[in-house]
Amino acid sequence: MPEDKRPHLVMFYLPQVDHEEHTYGPESKQAEEAVHLVDDCIGKMTIELGALHLPINYVFVSDHGMTTVDTLKGLSLPPAIDSSKFIITEGDATLHLYAKNKSDIQVTYKALKKDTSGFKVYLTTQTPAYWHYSATDDRYRRIGDILLVPKWPKVFNIRGRRITPGKHGYDNAMPDMQATFYAWGPAFKQHIKIGSFDNVHVYPLVARILGLSVTEKIDGNISILQDILR
Repeated sequence: MPEDKRPHLVMFYLPQVDHEEHTYGPESKQAEEAVHLVDDCIGKMTIELGALHLPINYVFVSDHGMTTVDTLKGLSLPPAIDSSKFIITEGDATLHLYAKNKSDIQVTYKALKKDTSGFKVYLTTQTPAYWHYSATDDRYRRIGDILLVPKWPKVFNIRGRRITPGKHGYDNAMPDMQATFYAWGPAFKQHIKIGSFDNVHVYPLVARILGLSVTEKIDGNISILQDILR
């Protein structure tokens, strides 16, 4: 297509690795086969598009990591929680407690702090700053009043369902929770390896490649990935 009509940004998602790792675990044969499948698809795509002789840049990312968890014994709802006083999510790597009456928050929090052998407990105002997951970050008021985060490899299983072996949602400081980033094409320097960074910085990187100005306030910063560009 003519340059002014053809798409300049194409995005798609390949779910195979995520599905197989959740179902069989990240170290499983099925997960390995899914990785090979995705790699083969990307390889074929780059060969086909290479025949167009266009200056195509590729940015290949994942949105999270994955880790193997204890499937034999999940954590039950702690006895300190009165389920009649809270709306409780059915999460496994994070449990949100939404208080029906705000006066129950501190009492329950203090009780939970006395019994945290298998999990950590946080008030929304006291989560680690590097999570960017606190009351001040919660523009849409989605985060619970109290957060319970299991200590790896444990997960919550308050409904007694079968626990799948692959999970994410733990502290993003865990190496297993870190994501994938590959980028190549005429906009990028070749054969360099960089350290970890927050995924929010991918947005201004793509905007820079497309020649777009970011006019609204965003969390990402182009300076983080500036050095990988030509």
